[in-house]
Amino acid sequence: MVDPSLQRLARLYGVQAVHRDGFRQDRYPEQEALFAVLRTLGADVVKSDDVPREIRRAEIERWERISDPVSVSWLGQGSPPERDRVSIRLRLPVSLQAERLDVSIENESGTQRQVSAELRQLPCRRKATAHGRSYAVAELPIGSSPLGVGYYRYRVSVAGREAAGLLVRAPRVCFGLKRGWGAFAPLYALHSRNSPGVGTFTDLSRLTEWVGSMGGGFVSTLPLLASFLDEPFEPSPYMPVSRCFWNELFVDLPSVPEWSPEFGGVGDAPAGRHIDYRILMRGKRVALEKALARLSGQRHESFARFVERHAELRAYAAFRAGLERGLCEPPEFTLQDPACAYHAFAQWLAEEQLNALAERAAAHGHQLCLDLPLGAHPRGFDSHRHADIFPQGIAAGAPPDRFFSKGQNWGFAPINPRLAREQGHAYFIACIRHHMRLAGVLRVDHLMGLHRLYWIPEGFDGDQGVYVRYPAEELYAILCLESRRSNTAVVGEDLGTVPGYVRQRMADHGLRRMYVAQFEYRGDRDPPYDAPARQSVASVNTHDTAMFASFWTGRDIGDQVALGLLDDDHADDARTRRRLLKRALLSHLRELRLIGGGRPSADAVLRACLTTLGASDAECVIVTLEDLWGETDPQNTPGTDQERPNWTRRALLSLEQIQADQGVVSALTGIARARRTAEQD
Repeated sequence: MVDPSLQRLARLYGVQAVHRDGFRQDRYPEQEALFAVLRTLGADVVKSDDVPREIRRAEIERWERISDPVSVSWLGQGSPPERDRVSIRLRLPVSLQAERLDVSIENESGTQRQVSAELRQLPCRRKATAHGRSYAVAELPIGSSPLGVGYYRYRVSVAGREAAGLLVRAPRVCFGLKRGWGAFAPLYALHSRNSPGVGTFTDLSRLTEWVGSMGGGFVSTLPLLASFLDEPFEPSPYMPVSRCFWNELFVDLPSVPEWSPEFGGVGDAPAGRHIDYRILMRGKRVALEKALARLSGQRHESFARFVERHAELRAYAAFRAGLERGLCEPPEFTLQDPACAYHAFAQWLAEEQLNALAERAAAHGHQLCLDLPLGAHPRGFDSHRHADIFPQGIAAGAPPDRFFSKGQNWGFAPINPRLAREQGHAYFIACIRHHMRLAGVLRVDHLMGLHRLYWIPEGFDGDQGVYVRYPAEELYAILCLESRRSNTAVVGEDLGTVPGYVRQRMADHGLRRMYVAQFEYRGDRDPPYDAPARQSVASVNTHDTAMFASFWTGRDIGDQVALGLLDDDHADDARTRRRLLKRALLSHLRELRLIGGGRPSADAVLRACLTTLGASDAECVIVTLEDLWGETDPQNTPGTDQERPNWTRRALLSLEQIQADQGVVSALTGIARARRTAEQD
């Protein structure tokens, strides 16, 4: 059990002193783990004797702050005339009630308005006493004319005190998702005649158009963000150098006007199934540097203007240049510095090609579907540029569950929610905007991170983490606002150990859930699964789960045991549940006349499962292309690093072979037919 005083201090800092893991067991982290997390969040606590003092300090600081650093006002909330009224909540000592309060509020274009009021005239929500001093919580109306959606900076002044904050005026729900279906393929796994080494933005465009020709609306892929493909080496798309810059590995060289075939860089098809990123990136960089040397005329002027307009790009390019030279601090950016110029040029080309991709997709009624990872590399640009909000000595992860009985440590630092609020969530807004200006659909990884995140202090195992709460309402408001501005639908990854209130909030704000059939199939139900919700994106599996052929044979369970991710007892239980699941699912699919008798192949069962998803109420269905030719090896095995070559496996078929494969065409035609039939019913 946790000492009540420590629990009280933990609540003041948004820390859960007790949590429930994936086995529905209550977990009480070690006191030292709690202390480590509390210190990171600003509490000066080393031993139990420090707790009462820190409780007092935290409570006084909370009440002495006039307003929160971020406030939310939902558009259309309440009934007229309350709907258009906007107010800021204030906390003030009762002794100041005779004072006059002044507020300046500025919109995004710089227009200001002034508001003044006597404190005694403000509506008082409640009163409270904290450590011998009385306070009032009041609402300050912001003018008589309504505020439109957007971000507003305000400054409050009263009796010599001042406070500043950000007001987010947001629509209540995100932009809607278009009903349909699409295909999933990691871009790095694709390869084609023109790019035998690794997929490119052009390959993604070609695949999107081909899927669209059969009725699909999009191709979903993994994050396309900048990665360390030299030193430090980290190919995981979920450990990017930055969440605001693209991966130049995917630039299509033949589409670059300055490139010539003699520059090379397109890469050769590797002898095995796995990509050697270092070799490919080395060749592509040499080719891009040669192309940069030929840049001239209007193209050179356009590039220079692009660099001049983007201060963050200059900082990013200087960071990458400094890291390559082993410098502790980045050099001053200049286009005369070859490394700075290269990284800026690579981002300019990536922007050009992704913009063209998005425009072509929109012209054909298709959408670019992007993926926003939860974290960034601990030695990357974001961790350097925003070092104040990325805590040292803390890693994000997940508590133990039936898939990872020892918990998970993801290896990157979480964002400090208290410090991010002080900055008006500027970094989060930048990450969202970077993706939404191009994406018609954005998948947000680990959406529960808007509510709480599992922090693992350095020196503790994955099962000794602590949950830290985040200002969910503020983050949802930003998502809704940016989504409606860019006409981008939002899909939240809500898999694993997710409390029910998270999914309720997703529904409230129009975020679509993920439905993964492998997680929904049960052997003790009739039918053996719950149907996908209407506002969901349904698939058989994801990049983090077993391929269907491996799932159906049970190979994935043996894999996890061999890797030490499941102990023997949990593995025996998993095998028993899998046998019951398969028996129940086969019986159900036979009742639906989707498969015949005997022992159907994994491919036959997969197609039947896809048909049930296609005929469901789910707004979107995603088909994993690699499942359609019976791939057994996953792209990623969570919980492994050196044990498996994650994020490197090439697709067995090239882009041209995929398009010509009759089995693939037949499966996609089938899902399109099932979707049309469902819409007509």
